[in-house]
Amino acid sequence: MTVRDGNVNSDQSVSWHAHREAEALSDASLISELAEYVQHESKQDCRGAAYFILGKLGEKFPALECAAILVAQAKKEKNKYVLATLLGALAHVSKSNDLDLTPSMLFSQTKGGWFAIPPFNRSSARAPHKLKT
Repeated sequence: MTVRDGNVNSDQSVSWHAHREAEALSDASLISELAEYVQHESKQDCRGAAYFILGKLGEKFPALECAAILVAQAKKEKNKYVLATLLGALAHVSKSNDLDLTPSMLFSQTKGGWFAIPPFNRSSARAPHKLKT
């Protein structure tokens, strides 16, 4: 989720302000709206931005379904850069004990192993997860 702004300081860029606004969101109803949005959005950069926002909302509302939405979308996502954004967001959200992370792991193994690392490196401290084999 970056936009080139020419020669401006990072804290003056559109991208920096967009990130800060996403971090400031506090309306849990956006989660269901974004879940619907990413299923039908054809523009890759818009889906990536929505995944980032879902990640930020998932940090604030850990009991809600952000992780499940992101895992479900990981199965469908075709663009590797958007997938990287999705998996980065997944790394930051709380995951329930019964959430099956296998789909995102299997997808990342077939599309390039470097995607497999982000969703699992921070999750172990937040919630144990089960990988079904």
